[in-house]
Amino acid sequence: MSRRLLAPLLSLFSAFSWANTDCAPAASDCVEVGKWQISVALGAGVRTNPVMTNKDIPLIVLPEVHYQGERFFVQNLDFGAIVWENDQQQLNVLITPGYDQVFFHRWSPGNFIVDSRLMTTTPAYGEQFAPNKSLEAARAVDMSRLHKRRMAALAGFEYSVIWQDWFVQSHWLYDVSKVHGGQELRLALTRQFSHGKHSTALTAGGQWQSGKMTDYYYGIRPEEVNFADDAYRADSGLSAMIRADWQYPLNDRWTLRANASYKRLASGIRQSPIVTSDHVTTVFVGGVYHF
Repeated sequence: MSRRLLAPLLSLFSAFSWANTDCAPAASDCVEVGKWQISVALGAGVRTNPVMTNKDIPLIVLPEVHYQGERFFVQNLDFGAIVWENDQQQLNVLITPGYDQVFFHRWSPGNFIVDSRLMTTTPAYGEQFAPNKSLEAARAVDMSRLHKRRMAALAGFEYSVIWQDWFVQSHWLYDVSKVHGGQELRLALTRQFSHGKHSTALTAGGQWQSGKMTDYYYGIRPEEVNFADDAYRADSGLSAMIRADWQYPLNDRWTLRANASYKRLASGIRQSPIVTSDHVTTVFVGGVYHF
């Protein structure tokens, strides 16, 4: 069986894996073709929440599911099929959820995935606001009057290239669920380092979202406020992210893991009256048990 590039991240910014015919249970850089791999990460972590009055998201128990077939793969909440590939490149069709909804619903499935294909300490929220927000402007927004933010299903293409220890991944995605009808472009560059059993990956990338997408999640409609001047329409924009991942296998079942990411929100998002921070920080430290 030739080696295959596995569609790697359930956010944009994680490490990549190779599909193979025979893998040790704790081998994080190898996915065995035709078999399901189930593991659970146990540890301590947090994803900060930039939305007004909403609490930060704890990361404690995080299940992980992987399957790599000859042409079809599953990675946590991502489903895809390989359209074309060679030893260094891969083109996939992909269906994946949008993740902005996690900041509005604590029990969203995306809050239980720490290394999703584009996902990602800060002040406590509630009475604290970003410098560009006045207390009066924040009080003008009644969160209970805002429209419900639903999770969208995004579909499109994923193109990946690997060269030595460098890995590039790009996505073009469109809302096929008609929740907001927006589009999203993602691009990430990863450099991997190995030293003995230690494996480290450093990633930098960007996420462009169309105005339809950002306005659905971070905009305020005229009918949701008392005065028309308090409404807000979010424009399209580019968010930037950096991320670091570290893994160390202890045995065939347990792997130590730590990762941290920082996402600088696009201007159209951070200027929204319901957004009280200009960034999102995610940190997780723990162990992964492989069944």
